[in-house]
Amino acid sequence: MFGRSHIYKVAPNFSDVQEEMLLLFIETDLVESPIKWEDLDGCGTEYPHIYGLLNVDAVMRIVPFLREEWEI
Repeated sequence: MFGRSHIYKVAPNFSDVQEEMLLLFIETDLVESPIKWEDLDGCGTEYPHIYGLLNVDAVMRIVPFLREEWEI
């Protein structure tokens, strides 16, 4: 499961992004494209990567990514 602790680790990767960002809550059982859990940067933690399009019906909730809340 991907949770809040994972977001804290990933959020700094987006500190230079100026556009508004959103967090998507996804029901992985509904995703039609392949999902692979991978440790692409060798950090010791696997993160989900969707290889293909994300079908809209798999998105359960969308919330604003509040930079100040994540301290980036």
